[in-house]
Amino acid sequence: MEGHVNSPSGAVIWGVDGRCGEDRFQDMLLRAESELQHLGGRVMRVYLEDPVPQTRVNAFSRLLYRPRTELALMARLPLPSGELDPTYRLRAVQNEQDWRMKEALHAGEEGQPDGYRLSASAWVELERKKCETGQMSCYLVLSADEPVATVALMRDRGVARLKNLYVGAQHRRRGVGLATILLLGQKASELGCRRFGCFAVEGGKALGVYERAGLRVVASVTEFSKELEPSRLRNRLSEKDHGTN
Repeated sequence: MEGHVNSPSGAVIWGVDGRCGEDRFQDMLLRAESELQHLGGRVMRVYLEDPVPQTRVNAFSRLLYRPRTELALMARLPLPSGELDPTYRLRAVQNEQDWRMKEALHAGEEGQPDGYRLSASAWVELERKKCETGQMSCYLVLSADEPVATVALMRDRGVARLKNLYVGAQHRRRGVGLATILLLGQKASELGCRRFGCFAVEGGKALGVYERAGLRVVASVTEFSKELEPSRLRNRLSEKDHGTN
């Protein structure tokens, strides 16, 4: 995303050419790292569908990438998990005041919904740009007019995708996450969607909440990521270009 490559969510690679050999693939990664760093990126993130070929795993391992499995969950709409909690309601983020409320909620901690470090202002700016494209909508979850959570929705050909569910630090362990999923599922159904899905980190706390809402695992992907180290990148590329060991 132009202007947002310094955000881990602003520069993500989905899929790679499966025909090249292990050495060429490793060289492609090094050059992609160098280009991303040149553009101002700080985290290299590559997603591959499972099962990932061992040759790819080997290349990522040699370059010190960290693997993380994300599970794709899906359910038919309407969700089967019962009545909505009347304590909470969903409101679309539409004006400057809404965006400020959303930013204040994210400011409670340094980490953001994607699991990476980013300031609240930078995260909200990134989400706002996505919403301006018309491909995503952001919502606040309110309890007595106080924002307690925020979430986003994307839609395509009858399928709705929940994104970036974030519960304010002081509102956790109160059922807010489950209530948010159910509210967004209802909104997606009202918008004419037939299926509802999301991704969740394998072994993460959110997985159980999604399953309680009626979603089930249907597939998985592996994210390989690492913090970029400019000096090492330049050295590794120089060695390859000059044939040094």
